[in-house]
Amino acid sequence: MTNHTRCVRANLAAEISRRDLTQARAAVLAGLTPDGLSKRMSGQIEFRLSELLSLARVLGVPFATLVDGLDAVDDQVAEA
Repeated sequence: MTNHTRCVRANLAAEISRRDLTQARAAVLAGLTPDGLSKRMSGQIEFRLSELLSLARVLGVPFATLVDGLDAVDDQVAEA
């Protein structure tokens, strides 16, 4: 799993939890299969932009909320 995926996964998990949704329910509402979201959350499959946009819409958050912190990840990679 990439650092980018970890960052998005953490943000997504937090937003799902804040709304008292299960990961499976969030997946269905966003038009994904529960297994598909599970594989993305575990890093087995990378997220597509369209999937993140759908999840942001379902969760009622700006897309930027799901990718918050990616600049810091890029800065860490650049410094290494």
